[in-house]
Amino acid sequence: LLSSITQIVFLNFKDYAVIHSSVEIAKIKKLKIYPAFVNAFLRNIARNKKKLSESRSTFSELPRWFRDQTRNWDKKIKIDFVETIKKEPDIHIIFKESKDLKDFHLPNIKTTKKSMIVKNSGKIENLPKYNDGIWWVQDFSSMLPLFLFKNKKTNKILDMCAAPGGKTFQLICDGSKVVSYDKNINKVIIMKENLIRLKFNTEVINEDSLKINS
Repeated sequence: LLSSITQIVFLNFKDYAVIHSSVEIAKIKKLKIYPAFVNAFLRNIARNKKKLSESRSTFSELPRWFRDQTRNWDKKIKIDFVETIKKEPDIHIIFKESKDLKDFHLPNIKTTKKSMIVKNSGKIENLPKYNDGIWWVQDFSSMLPLFLFKNKKTNKILDMCAAPGGKTFQLICDGSKVVSYDKNINKVIIMKENLIRLKFNTEVINEDSLKINS
């Protein structure tokens, strides 16, 4: 029910699709859920979704485990967190070269000479020059350590837990010799697809980097 409410109220999924899927799940006998109740409950949510989307949340409504782990947050941080948690996240993208950034014509906020934040309400694949392979998506907090790291060209670097590949791509662009490991095969597949799109040629090893013998 929580998942269904989120999809209807905040993610703008089609009401009928969410309700239908939820009712079908409720029909599984071992779950012991009443399909008629789920149907009526979610239809009521759908009728009132505008009002629900405008309701204000408080930090005390967040899960206990989360509140326990953020005891050291002050009041302002908590208020800011609650205010932003419902907002659509920005997309932070990194370019191979600074000249590529200049040719990217969408409203943006530049974060470095080779990176920017863009607002996006559609598929990443529909952003300009996606198929040209001149940029990739990577959080600012993820790209910043390597951005500040000096003398990358003189080092052979091991990228542990490398997939989906942001730091490896940064290192390649900076001329580093990089070896990439990740033990999650599904993430490795995604990374290899990214490498093909970006026209990078490097090996990704599907192993646990903690078990390297050499």
